[in-house]
Amino acid sequence: MPFCRVNRFTNPNPLVLGSRVHRSDTGQTYKLLAFDFGPDQFFVRRRWDGRARIASEFGRLFADVDPAARRAAGGHPLRAGQFDGPPLSVDPALAYPRFVLGHFEVAPDGVMVFLKRPQGLDFEDAARRDRAVSCFLSELRLFDVLCAHLHPNIVSSHGVMVRGGRMVGVALEPLHRDLFSLPRRTFDVDRVVAQVSAALRHLHALSPPYRHNDVSPANIMFKSEDDPTAVLIDFDACAPVGVPLIKSNRCGWGNGAERSDPRNDWEALEKVAHWLRTGASPVAR
Repeated sequence: MPFCRVNRFTNPNPLVLGSRVHRSDTGQTYKLLAFDFGPDQFFVRRRWDGRARIASEFGRLFADVDPAARRAAGGHPLRAGQFDGPPLSVDPALAYPRFVLGHFEVAPDGVMVFLKRPQGLDFEDAARRDRAVSCFLSELRLFDVLCAHLHPNIVSSHGVMVRGGRMVGVALEPLHRDLFSLPRRTFDVDRVVAQVSAALRHLHALSPPYRHNDVSPANIMFKSEDDPTAVLIDFDACAPVGVPLIKSNRCGWGNGAERSDPRNDWEALEKVAHWLRTGASPVAR
């Protein structure tokens, strides 16, 4: 998601969150598209013939929101969220945790941030939505702890973004690029591994001790183009030791653990270090 200013959380055009191919119970292949429009989130279902859809198509989504413009074979207007129907608005009461004054810091106005929000692609299914909201709330709670225990190799939070009494996102410091997006030979591998190790030790020393549980190249970024400091991000799988994991690192970088454990972090970091040094990825192709 692009950077934004806290006091300008509006967007005159749909902002793409992502897309995912699904198959319905009746065998219909379709693409689920999720996007922001101002402070609200929507998703649509589009029948998919296997051809890639480009991001520019999102710009035409709101030209099709009139139900009369899209009708089923029987001539009846399609409801929002149906195949090829208008965008379906995500109910904020289901998608975002309620803000409780005194429990979380509110991001100050005027700060340039990276706004992280619950995964809109998970809002189509109730179970996936509830899981995404639980992960989001877990991450907010951790940042609430970290605000008193800052570390240079852990992404910092400016607080939560609140709309309509609900926490719709967490305002994080803008960073540069992750390890996947940079050539491996353009940075000091030993330095990166040492800095991520320092971040993990910091998490492990909190009270209660936390484990990241999702260390991978995608979750290690650099401060800026001119500052090669490695920063650990993405804490929605982070949990105290022994807690069952809502989300875990299962894409080859993890060990398949179902509970928060220090081995999850060190084994994953060892795989990242091996990949950085050799180019050999643990992800099955």
